[in-house]
Amino acid sequence: IEDNLRLLKRDRVDVLQVHEANMNFWWEDGAKHPWVEIDSVKAFDFDQAPVLKALRKAKEEGLCRHIGITGNVSWQMSRVLESVDVDSFLVAFSYDPIVRNAEDDAFPLAEQRGVALILGAIFYGGRMVAVHPEWLETPPDWMTPDLRDRFERLYAIQRECGIPLAQLTMRFVLPRKGVSVILIGAARPEEIEESVKAVHDGPLPEDIHREMESLGLRRVNKNFML
Repeated sequence: IEDNLRLLKRDRVDVLQVHEANMNFWWEDGAKHPWVEIDSVKAFDFDQAPVLKALRKAKEEGLCRHIGITGNVSWQMSRVLESVDVDSFLVAFSYDPIVRNAEDDAFPLAEQRGVALILGAIFYGGRMVAVHPEWLETPPDWMTPDLRDRFERLYAIQRECGIPLAQLTMRFVLPRKGVSVILIGAARPEEIEESVKAVHDGPLPEDIHREMESLGLRRVNKNFML
């Protein structure tokens, strides 16, 4: 933390978060396979793990204003949040025009615990940025028949309303109650400009939003994001 503050030329940062807190190496001492997700049955003492103690200490010392946890699988992340006292909760790959995994756990739990909910990867690794008609002709390995049907309907909505897919995605997510921050990753300046335009344009018209809402799937297999 101190090395990074020195590199940033800052005395403190606003938020420090545990990256991919759904991985067991944060919580299990001497994990043989660190990039393995936490077991759904095994007990972990999340709150007393060294990483949480370090973050709390940094906050007490004024090195950061807030602490939080981040991860990619909403139901695993929610299990961690149930046991720790943090300020922010970043969940990626869990809420977008098609995938609504966060509805069942992350959204209600964040509200219950009074933490800031940050949505990451709402474009699902670029899948919601541009239309790919070839995916409908030859579905990629990750695209189940159910997902293919949802993408076909999404593309039809986009074609009919004429709103670029990235903006359509942003404007669908924007009005979701309970979201504190939408974290956008951009590869080019134009992508930032497109996101800003979506915010300025605001939520979708009610009829289009209703059509988008009907696309939602819950408990989508995590392999969709790979």
